Amino acid sequence: MKNKGKMIAIIIVVLVVIGIAAFAVLNSGRKAITLEKFEEKAKENGYNIADIQNDITDKEEVTGAKVAMSEDYSYIIRFYTLKDNDVANSFYNEQKEEIAKNKQEGNEPVEKSGENDSTYTLKSNGKYMYISKIDNTILQLTVNETEEQKVTEFIKKLGY
Repeated sequence: MKNKGKMIAIIIVVLVVIGIAAFAVLNSGRKAITLEKFEEKAKENGYNIADIQNDITDKEEVTGAKVAMSEDYSYIIRFYTLKDNDVANSFYNEQKEEIAKNKQEGNEPVEKSGENDSTYTLKSNGKYMYISKIDNTILQLTVNETEEQKVTEFIKKLGY
């Protein structure tokens, strides 16, 4: 009887460990947000919102697009949803190359990649440039370096 009880306890412990490991694997990586969540968070943080989908309708791979504008309209933060992950990867790489063109001697970009996400940041010529991709979404901005802290806080609130 004692061996049977020990065996059941061992099986339960093994199943719990497997469950925890499976949960950790399934929940790894950052989570993409929706256009609606972007708009909600932006409004909560004092940004004005505009839908720019009509401005880019010639790009059918973009399924949704909004901008969050600072209160004084000095900068905008763009948020895109794209048709799928492959299209998002291509869009991200194209935009990253455009940002990289601003690199000057002594400016070192910071690039990070995860399981389902990529981020590229560059400070150059008084500008802070940022692009982040999570799944099929893109967050992109270019602001004066004096605005970096404010937008970085907002980016953290979004999870990007």
